[in-house]
Amino acid sequence: MVRNTRRPSDALIWGIFLFVGGLILLLNNLDIFGSWIAWVAAAAFAVAGLYFVGRFVGNRRQWWPIIPGLTLLGLAATIFLSEQGLVPQAWLATIFLGGIGLGFWIIFILDRAHWWAVIPGGMLWVIAILAVINQTTKLDNNQQGGLLFIGLGLVFGILYLLRNAQRPLGWAAIPALALIVFGVIAVTAEGGTSATNIGKFWPLLAVAIGLGLLLGQLRTVGTVTVTIPSPGKKAVQPVPPPQPVVESSPAPVVPVEELEPIKPPPATSTAEAEKPPEEAEPPKPENLSPPASTAPMP
Repeated sequence: MVRNTRRPSDALIWGIFLFVGGLILLLNNLDIFGSWIAWVAAAAFAVAGLYFVGRFVGNRRQWWPIIPGLTLLGLAATIFLSEQGLVPQAWLATIFLGGIGLGFWIIFILDRAHWWAVIPGGMLWVIAILAVINQTTKLDNNQQGGLLFIGLGLVFGILYLLRNAQRPLGWAAIPALALIVFGVIAVTAEGGTSATNIGKFWPLLAVAIGLGLLLGQLRTVGTVTVTIPSPGKKAVQPVPPPQPVVESSPAPVVPVEELEPIKPPPATSTAEAEKPPEEAEPPKPENLSPPASTAPMP
């Protein structure tokens, strides 16, 4: 029999989310909210984001709720700041992308075994920073692309610095160097032949990143650990396999009716039990007669 392992509380929460979200969209299509739709959407996203963040705080073993939680909170903050005009428009994309990337960084900080979270978290932060740079500076396409490659190279450089015995991340040096070198060339290149060459040979970056991933995978496949005993110590003897258990035939079952009843011993009084045994009287002399003579009569 297959049982449903989903908790009732989860089904209840998802049902509420779908019901409220569908109701808001319906009322918006009917133009019920008018100019208040942005505030209603921001409030709905904030409540949903707080729910996922609270679920992550309550059980950190389930790391995934922090990603939608901070994403929804970032979206709510973006809508609120946009309506209030508290920050320039160039920062709105940075706040939204930064919130998503923050969720991955929190996963890595709380558990270093999730080193993979550095890649999406770092890439999102690089794109968020470049969104501000592109809006506030006058950079051409080559320079913007070069900064993107340098930022991605720094992300893989962080992975390389995090390498240890439990995290064999030495392969990250290959894509890190390739991205940084290519980014520097793109930033310093001017129009003409240099830009044309960059447009032709940029797929080499994908080749370098793929090579690094393949080398990292090959280092972990086929690894055999051999334990060599030190001098003066006996090697650990292998444990012999368990012997098969031979099942003996069960003892015959005797019906209860055929068993002889156990008779209790005869009861004796306490006085008789404590009475010492009587000593036997010696035979009287008159009762003793001489033994008959066996000599022949004359």
